[in-house]
Amino acid sequence: MEGLFKEMETKVLDSSLTISDSFYEGNEVSQKMGRILKTIINVLRSNPNKYDKLRGELEAPYEKMSRVHNKYYQKLGGKLGSGEYIAKDVEEIDDEEFMKTFDGVSAHALTSLQISIGGLNKLMESPFPDSNKFADRVRFAHWITLLSVYNENDRNNVIKIISKYDVNMS
Repeated sequence: MEGLFKEMETKVLDSSLTISDSFYEGNEVSQKMGRILKTIINVLRSNPNKYDKLRGELEAPYEKMSRVHNKYYQKLGGKLGSGEYIAKDVEEIDDEEFMKTFDGVSAHALTSLQISIGGLNKLMESPFPDSNKFADRVRFAHWITLLSVYNENDRNNVIKIISKYDVNMS
């Protein structure tokens, strides 16, 4: 069973890095989202304890960015607690300001990220505690990446925090 879990873990992390690479096809905001996801996933892959420390530092910005996301989500008709993302839970988005937020962000990466969040939610329902913990860690990386689309200051704050964990960040 351990070998199966490691194989699944590798595939999920590789998939996350593929999504992060897709963000580089977009504008500067999209590329920063790619940097965020890539760095967090690489930290998780290299040292889960270091990841846990990073996550602790990201909790406050995550909570702040979640409030912005939830405000939009409710304004567009989404229901908090559904566990879904905007494009899945809201049939039609008729808010120009909201849609401008995503101008230039890689549509492929954004869609892949949101789909993966749904898959990670399902993985967290598994009867195996290790896979639940792993899925939660990856899901957090995906969510904070998604939430970073809304506000430049919040995005830059996340990059500042994660840069301490990645010597390749500038």
